[in-house]
Amino acid sequence: MKAKTVTGSDCSRQGYEFMALQVPDSNSDEYRQRIEEYVAVQVANARKQEILTIYTDLLDGIWQRMAPTLGRMTVVAMVERAQRVTVRHHPILRHIVVTREGIDLTPVGEQMPAASRDELHSTFKEFIINIVDVLVVLTGDVLIRQVVDDFDSGETA
Repeated sequence: MKAKTVTGSDCSRQGYEFMALQVPDSNSDEYRQRIEEYVAVQVANARKQEILTIYTDLLDGIWQRMAPTLGRMTVVAMVERAQRVTVRHHPILRHIVVTREGIDLTPVGEQMPAASRDELHSTFKEFIINIVDVLVVLTGDVLIRQVVDDFDSGETA
């Protein structure tokens, strides 16, 4: 089938109307402001994604080192406890999904409001500290030293 080229005069004869396309003045202050706002939003989203990626990798490493030693269900319970404690100060973390397979931060990224880089780091740092605190309470100082030593040396069980 051959494509037919339609011209403006064809459309007007057939009763179609064209809407005028308005191209913004790229020299206007309003246009520049809109572009700056768009760029700022894109940069903020990229930073959020970068932070989520960093903490996803870190939490995955922690999970991989704890699960063989403690068992998946124990680790799930520990992480859920740390999540409940952290949510008191950082409600966005209620979106974390914890399963037998690990910790999923994707829903957090989807719900995350515009926050500063420092706020996000502080939020995830507190979550990780709470995981370690639960580990210390449940296992005592001896086992936590072993997990930290394994993590520092890069070994997996």
